[in-house]
Amino acid sequence: VVMTRDRDETVTLQERADIANKASADLFISIHANSSLKQHVQGWNVFFLAPAKNDSARSVAQFENSAFFREQEPENNNNSSGLTYDDPILTILNEMIMTEFQAESHDLAMMLDREFRRNLKIPARGVDQAGFYVLNMVFAPSILVEAGFISNQTEEKLLKKDDYQKDVAKAVYDAIKRFKAKYESQ
Repeated sequence: VVMTRDRDETVTLQERADIANKASADLFISIHANSSLKQHVQGWNVFFLAPAKNDSARSVAQFENSAFFREQEPENNNNSSGLTYDDPILTILNEMIMTEFQAESHDLAMMLDREFRRNLKIPARGVDQAGFYVLNMVFAPSILVEAGFISNQTEEKLLKKDDYQKDVAKAVYDAIKRFKAKYESQ
């Protein structure tokens, strides 16, 4: 396991991808707490990289991707690739990455969905797909996990609890083991 951060400090989306790619990651799992202006919204989601099929997934991706666009501003542009988000080469590479690992990413998302349904006691929002930039820059099967809504008072308390964090970690671990067993047997 290679952590992209171990304290509350900003690590850009490009830096996260660079860490994963430099480590030749076999999988990339980005774990988040979701947020909504509507405080009653609750539940966990698992996303994989593919074009969004609904407004909810598009909205989550737009929020997460807004950090990428801020990173690309000239005064903040410290990405190691030298490419910017409007570079045609990056567009072609992103298309190739999206399709190359899409099936494996979907499988991993479904495996984690199964584990979350088994282990987490909050509503399931299920598996969805969207164009998250952080997933699109990693050269490995990748998923983005929203472990609950920090904007929901009940889930905010839950997200802070060690037991819930351990349940999330255990579910991720079990999904990785299942994924490994499937793909090593092929």
